Amino acid sequence: MEAAIHRAWRLPRRPASAAVARRVIDTELLRIGVTESCRAVVSVVVTEACANAICHAQFGAEYLLTLTTVGDRCVIEVIDSGVGFDHDRVNGAASVPPPAAEQGRGLLLIRHFTDTLELRPAQPHGLTVRMGMHLDRVPTRTVIDR
Repeated sequence: MEAAIHRAWRLPRRPASAAVARRVIDTELLRIGVTESCRAVVSVVVTEACANAICHAQFGAEYLLTLTTVGDRCVIEVIDSGVGFDHDRVNGAASVPPPAAEQGRGLLLIRHFTDTLELRPAQPHGLTVRMGMHLDRVPTRTVIDR
């Protein structure tokens, strides 16, 4: 079994940091042999979670991005220091934006592409978006002596 990996990055709450977040996560997953298609899906969820922290946190100059992998599973967290959010609004019918809306689909996309999604308060204030996913690995080649 492969060794567990845990990495964390503090990123500035600026739009350009979402691209940095994608790159650092992609680099770590590439290093451990995760397929390009799986990394592309991870890129979508990381982008959406970081965009939410950047746009909606209201407080704090930075947010925390973490990656933990164990075997074929990964957990990614985006932790901001904002005021949190209304759980009932996010879980209710109001969470589906009108078709012409320019925003409001981030959590819907994250829910669609992840195996697990937890939204919980961060201490002392803020929000933790915790996403769990299965990782597809590039098959390793076996050499057979003849």
